[in-house]
Amino acid sequence: MSRTHNYQRSLQDLGGSPRTSRTRNWVVAKVVIGVRNPIAPPLHVKRDPDGGVYTDFHLGAAFEGPPGHVHGGVAALVLDHILGEAASNGENPRFTGTITLRYLRTTRLGNLHAEARIDRTEGVKTYAVGHLADEEGVTVEAEGVFIQPRWARG
Repeated sequence: MSRTHNYQRSLQDLGGSPRTSRTRNWVVAKVVIGVRNPIAPPLHVKRDPDGGVYTDFHLGAAFEGPPGHVHGGVAALVLDHILGEAASNGENPRFTGTITLRYLRTTRLGNLHAEARIDRTEGVKTYAVGHLADEEGVTVEAEGVFIQPRWARG
């Protein structure tokens, strides 16, 4: 049984289909940032009129890596999610193919900002860019390739 078939089967078992936004969000996106994950970063993503996305949020000690700073894996999780949000919409999901991060300096715990936008789209691939910033400026830059899954290609 293929991975896609297993995923579609699990969605059907939940009463939905891969094309059902409500079900897809419950299974895919909410596990990372939603209320079903007790240690999920508190992200509330907003969309700009030009299609870019951003979120302002606060990370405390639960997300600490080096003393007083955000764990690099948490920064990667936030950026993977925000770039994926920029690359996707309710009708056309896209999943991470690759993501490249450039850690410019450590990210202080506290008030943070993440944003992303589509750089370009080529067929089923969407290229997104973004960054994470603390109160002193950009700390991590990211770029990624997001791929529309076969089952969502209409």
